[in-house]
Formats: sequence, structure tokens, C-alpha cells
Amino acid sequence: MTPRIHPLLRTPGQPAKVASVEPFFDLVHVFAVTQLSHHHLLERLTPLGALQTAILWFALWLGWRYTAWVS
Repeated sequence: MTPRIHPLLRTPGQPAKVASVEPFFDLVHVFAVTQLSHHHLLERLTPLGALQTAILWFALWLGWRYTAWVS
């Protein structure tokens, strides 16, 4: 008996297709990173400002990662 594959999953060997919404989310996140570095870091050029920017970048990166995983 062959195992059943969920209809939302690809079958083994089937190529992955990129949905049109995925590049949109990538562009949104790239724009957010540029805004974060331009407006947040450049206005706070101190070690504390760099740490705050790194924490915000990490949160943004996690959001991008989970968005990519879900889509």
C-alpha cells in the first residue's frame, strides 16, 4: 500500500513553483531592512543604537523566515 500524500504537499520529484506573492514579501522585507538601517541606525550611531538595530533586525529576520516558510 502506497502512503497517501496530502493535497497541499508536492509529490517527490515534482519541481517547486514560486507563487507571485513570495517575491512581494521578499521585497517588503528588503525595504524594511533598508529603512531600519537608514532611519534607525543612522539616527543612533552609538553602541546602544547598534544593539537596538540588531535586535530589530533579528525580529524582522524571524518574520521573513516564517513568512517564507509558510508561503
